[in-house]
Amino acid sequence: MPKRIPNTMVPLLAVLAAACGTALPAAHALAQAGPRVGQRAELNAALDYWRIMEILGNDAELADAVREAADRLSRQDEDGVSVAVDIPGELRPGGATARLLVERSSSVAGLIRASSVPSCDFQIRYEDGFDALLPHLRSMRQSAWLLIVDARRVAAAGDLSGAAERLAATLRMARHVASDFTMISSLVAVSMAHSACVQAAWLLEQPGLADAQREALHAAALGFDPEDPFNLVGALTIEQDMVGLLATKYRGPDAGRRFAEGFIGDNWEGLEAEERAVAAMDGPRFREAIDRTVDAYDLLIDAWLAEDAEERLAAWGARLEAGDFGPIAILTVPSYGQVRTQAAKGHASLLRIRDTTAPDR
Repeated sequence: MPKRIPNTMVPLLAVLAAACGTALPAAHALAQAGPRVGQRAELNAALDYWRIMEILGNDAELADAVREAADRLSRQDEDGVSVAVDIPGELRPGGATARLLVERSSSVAGLIRASSVPSCDFQIRYEDGFDALLPHLRSMRQSAWLLIVDARRVAAAGDLSGAAERLAATLRMARHVASDFTMISSLVAVSMAHSACVQAAWLLEQPGLADAQREALHAAALGFDPEDPFNLVGALTIEQDMVGLLATKYRGPDAGRRFAEGFIGDNWEGLEAEERAVAAMDGPRFREAIDRTVDAYDLLIDAWLAEDAEERLAAWGARLEAGDFGPIAILTVPSYGQVRTQAAKGHASLLRIRDTTAPDR
């Protein structure tokens, strides 16, 4: 099972300059204490992603073109399975979107490099609980679309190696996003990986694809945890800890009311009974309700990992809706049946690419 809380603390580097008698000039002190060319601390892919996303975030023309192209690159067959389709004319050599992508090739190259960095930490403030911000997710999803669309562009131009490189990078990016250990991040990672796998399946059918490109896709698909590829169990444990933090944040005779006002606000339509029940809680009753919710997560994780997971998750969901775990659980713990279905879909896509590109095939 993944660790409950990943180590997300990255120490700050402090440069102290001192000399015997007279302090060195600041610039000279930095030069003396700082890293030399070729010497690097452990890299963090998140920093490279942020630099590229800052550039791409101001490029509305590219974002619109890429999203439109991405929507047109796949369809669902009669069995509901996503399959790649022929590319639109704007992605072929000389097309309008193709020209945009060529002009932004440095950003594509930067994303590929960042995806190859082993460590990625977006420094999420888990201690903020459900108020923790995840501003990178939207940009990472857009960056994945960019790589996927550009993969089809270069394939149309005859560069199958470049296409495989971009799709493998997208899979590595999905793995980076899943390392956030939050449920929404895991679901974004599922979407990124599945979209890349759909196009990778198409690429693997193209004549002339070299063994090296198949190996690149195989390695990228193999890089995911075989038991929990999108860190969903880890995300559940993080959310459980976030719920537990609520008992520390909201205390005293008006604990329930302040929670209802601050956490629920006007965003929970149709749950007035639960809101009233929570708002009436004093500190001890609120803490008891939080403990029941934490226990509900334990049962949820057990059901998730069980061999008969679908059946047990359905039973767990029924208990949640019936109020067995209390009103706070109803407000904070969503039903995870659909989440597991989406995760299974993404996992199956990874397994197909992994197995299709296995060296003995």
